[in-house]
Amino acid sequence: MLRTLFFLIFFISTLSFTSGAQEQTYRGTEFWAGYGHHQFMEPSNTNGQELVFYLSTLQDPATVTITIDSSNTPWSRTYNIPANSVIVSDPIPKSGVSDARLYGIPIVFGGNGGVGLFRKKGIHIESNVPIAVYSHIYGQASSGASLLLPVSSWGYSYQSMNSKQEYTSNCYSWAYVVASKDSTLIEIKPSVLTLYQNYTGLQPGISKMITLQKGQVYQVLGANQAAD
Repeated sequence: MLRTLFFLIFFISTLSFTSGAQEQTYRGTEFWAGYGHHQFMEPSNTNGQELVFYLSTLQDPATVTITIDSSNTPWSRTYNIPANSVIVSDPIPKSGVSDARLYGIPIVFGGNGGVGLFRKKGIHIESNVPIAVYSHIYGQASSGASLLLPVSSWGYSYQSMNSKQEYTSNCYSWAYVVASKDSTLIEIKPSVLTLYQNYTGLQPGISKMITLQKGQVYQVLGANQAAD
């Protein structure tokens, strides 16, 4: 069985964080996110998952724009949110030219299997006033949500603690890093086996340095041993 997956991620770039960082608040005016892996993305499933964002403002009405810098025409939606209310975004694209999923067909078929660098997948959320943002990914019988931290609250070192994968052979624990500025240097050090580790070069206990540009995402999936 796959042990609990831990990733120690160090944000090193001096360009990526200003002196205003570490505000320790979940409300802000700029956020970044990714469309993390889901079992339904795998070829044996139907791509039936959905990703949406919950956008919340307090006293001030908010104008919020969500943008995906896709390989062709950027996908963008703008929402006007009344004070003291919450709205749900449109589902994030999961196919076509604006497909934001951090997924590619398995390496054996010429893809990347959802691991490694994604250059045009970062989801950018901007607001004219401070807001709170939650991401929610769900499928037929599963649901997961996360509170996003604004860029102004980002730190330098994180651990990703994921649960054991004992469900099926196409479910994976995962973590991703998204850059808010160009030339962001990160260090990733997994503590357990990762999926396609020979392809990504991510070995347990060994650090790897990776440079990301603004909006780029690097995703790591844990090696799944549920079928063993």
